[in-house]
Amino acid sequence: MRAVAAFMVYLHHYNPFKELPEFAFVYNFVNEFHVGVTVFFVLSGFLIGYRYINTFSFTKTWFIKYVQNRVARIYPVYAALTILTFVGGFYTGLYSGTSGFVTFLLNITFLRGFFDSFKFTGIAQGWSLTVEECFYFSAPVIFYLYYKYKSFYLQPVLITIMGLGLVFVFHRFNCYGFFGTYKFLFLYTFLGRSIEFFVGIKLALILHKRKEATAVNSSRSFTTLAALVGIISCLCALACVKGDYNFGVETPIGILINNVVLPIFIALLFYAVITENTVVAKILRTDIAVLLGKSSYVFYLIHLGVFHFLVGTLLQNFNAGIFKYCVTFVLLNIIAICIFKLFEEPLNKYLRGTVFSNTKQQA
Repeated sequence: MRAVAAFMVYLHHYNPFKELPEFAFVYNFVNEFHVGVTVFFVLSGFLIGYRYINTFSFTKTWFIKYVQNRVARIYPVYAALTILTFVGGFYTGLYSGTSGFVTFLLNITFLRGFFDSFKFTGIAQGWSLTVEECFYFSAPVIFYLYYKYKSFYLQPVLITIMGLGLVFVFHRFNCYGFFGTYKFLFLYTFLGRSIEFFVGIKLALILHKRKEATAVNSSRSFTTLAALVGIISCLCALACVKGDYNFGVETPIGILINNVVLPIFIALLFYAVITENTVVAKILRTDIAVLLGKSSYVFYLIHLGVFHFLVGTLLQNFNAGIFKYCVTFVLLNIIAICIFKLFEEPLNKYLRGTVFSNTKQQA
């Protein structure tokens, strides 16, 4: 599913129907494939919830191990690619002087995602990692409040109110777009998109309660069909409601669809893939799908920027068309798999093992 989400974002950024006016609705439909980010957020809520909600504890050892796992998974490859991006940016003059250095610091620390003016700098799509990191650090508190006060549904409401309060205060100041607009809040911040993560956590709670996380029921496929119909319907709705906006998600009804309705159908699809032995589930369980899923984080980070530029340069003698488009897509996946196998996976395992071993020795 990570691969599906990453490929949807790729299609959103490089819409193959852009120059085909006779396929205007299809173009608008594919243009809303930014919802691959919503898939990521729901999936993160589910995976973190399923793994930790019954095992978390407010102890130093647990928290160090938790943070270590999250940092090892997300940060090394992001930091390496960010440094590469800014080296290229300094060389070409895109990022230079004090402002370029400040922009680099905001990127390398994930802080750029809090500022509307900086959200697309560096690895442009990396703004979503600020949202992810906010969830990672909030998750233990979410789990604690759930068990202590049974306040699951109230939490995303309070988080959203907190975000609204920040916009109410900071929209008056020219602080590089720090919670400067309600649109920025609901499209680019954890405070505005927390519901997507909570939907994933709710799915984890359901599966824990029903003990169906590994059970496959081959006698039904209704849930898979219902989920796919719901997701496609949401995409169609987003394609239709955009009006004078570039994307349907930028409208109030679009935000409601993307942040509230769509996550429910995405979670339903996850539930179906886990519990139903359908064609969709079988495809997602194949070795190639698993490999693409593991390397999809790298693919997500490189599909815009330096590596796409290098692939484009390599294929500059090819005529623009579907063949060049497909070759570019395949080459980016090959590069992503190589980076995953040679850099991300080994470093991930090393950091998890070494740091945790040191922590246990100190304890």
